[in-house]
Amino acid sequence: MKAGPWLLDTGFVVGLMNQKDPAHASCVSVWKEVRGPFITTEGLLVETGHLLRKHEAGLARAWQMLRAVQVIVVPPAPWRIERSLELMSRWADVPMDYVDASLVGLAEETGVLQVLTLDQRGFDAYRVGSRRFRRLP
Repeated sequence: MKAGPWLLDTGFVVGLMNQKDPAHASCVSVWKEVRGPFITTEGLLVETGHLLRKHEAGLARAWQMLRAVQVIVVPPAPWRIERSLELMSRWADVPMDYVDASLVGLAEETGVLQVLTLDQRGFDAYRVGSRRFRRLP
């Protein structure tokens, strides 16, 4: 078992929920091995709902799974949004989207550097100070 806490990114959740996703099997395998707590931002729900919109009850099913593991959804706040925008500017060459920025900001806030994500390029590049993320799968 791989103990948490873990940050959750959209691609991982979508990969877990969508059986046709190329990363589905690896996401399911990792999900069976990790233990929480799990932390994310509200942006994950927005992106997940959009990406699973063609799947019957896609967001509802994803939320049911996230609730079952008692995911902590950190709400937006003006200072969090401002920090995310600063990070997006700093990492524009990677590039960094808003949800990634909010997760990196959350990592700065909490010290959690383990992330469940399919964004290898991004989370292999991003840093919190000089510290790297531990990324699965």
